[in-house]
Amino acid sequence: MKLYLVRHGNTPRDSPTSDPDLTDIGTRQAELVGERLAEEEIDLLLCSPLRRALKTADIIGKHIGLLPVVWMELMESWNGSEAIKRSEIVSLYPEFSVDIPERWWPGAENEGDLYRRAARLVPMIRELGEDTEKNVVAVSHGTFGAVLISTLLGAPPCGYTRFSQHNCCVSTIDVKPGRAKLYRGNDVSHLTPDLLT
Repeated sequence: MKLYLVRHGNTPRDSPTSDPDLTDIGTRQAELVGERLAEEEIDLLLCSPLRRALKTADIIGKHIGLLPVVWMELMESWNGSEAIKRSEIVSLYPEFSVDIPERWWPGAENEGDLYRRAARLVPMIRELGEDTEKNVVAVSHGTFGAVLISTLLGAPPCGYTRFSQHNCCVSTIDVKPGRAKLYRGNDVSHLTPDLLT
């Protein structure tokens, strides 16, 4: 299985909320990553339940002809504040598959919590078809995406973000039984220099 891990598009720097939507730049980034992924034969599109990831996945989905499936396990590190509720997601994106609780967010998380969440997510990803030729896109976030890559590769926590990720980059990971290999990390070849954030 090939996992295409995508970081969501750009968000406002001065947002008063910890769950902001995309900026105009972020929307353009999502369009371009959607065009890039349309060149692949994608079988499944997953996304975090935070607004920026939902919007990014919605745009990608229109390019690749798939409806997103929301996985709360793909969310960013959380500060404990309130996020979009399940009913709001369903109202905004009625065609998405949203099998999460109404109030899905956890309390505040530290690095250890993130690695433990990533460790719980790895078997779920493998169960999607690690012994198949499936292509799966997962729209997540900068910090958690880096932790997920580290965990898939078997790297321990290190106290910092090991893998840098620009907005709407693609990190391609080959997931096979008993192993994972990072083919390309932080690929932004589909973005123009003015869209690198």
